[in-house]
Order: sequence, then structure tokens, then C-alpha cells
Amino acid sequence: MLRPIKDKVKNKFNVSYSEIDYHDKWQRSVLGFVTISNSRVDVDGRLDSIQRLIEEKPEIMITNIIREYL
Repeated sequence: MLRPIKDKVKNKFNVSYSEIDYHDKWQRSVLGFVTISNSRVDVDGRLDSIQRLIEEKPEIMITNIIREYL
């Protein structure tokens, strides 16, 4: 179920991703998305769009979001 979502996000938003926790668990996963820009507004806009795309899937529930900026 995650593969189509991860691929769609990667292709639509040109970001990198990784499943960073709960590997091979049937109903749980932690995904990390990475994007680079010289504008925090651009980064936030892209991450907001990714979040909306995932939230459109009724079978997925986002329980926590953490954003880190370097």
C-alpha cells in the first residue's frame, strides 16, 4: 500500500523518501521525506502539499508530523 504513495510523492514533488521505522509492519510505518531549497517557504509549501496528498487517502491516518530544518 505504501509503494504507490511513495512513488507518487517522489515523482510529483521531486523529493527523496525513506521508510525509517516499523519496517515490514503491516499497519504501521514511519516515512521520511527530504527536500532542499534556498527558501523555507518553498520547502514548507512542498511538504504541505505532500501532507495533503497523503491525507486524501482514507486508508491512511497520519498520527504525527515532525519537520526539521538545517
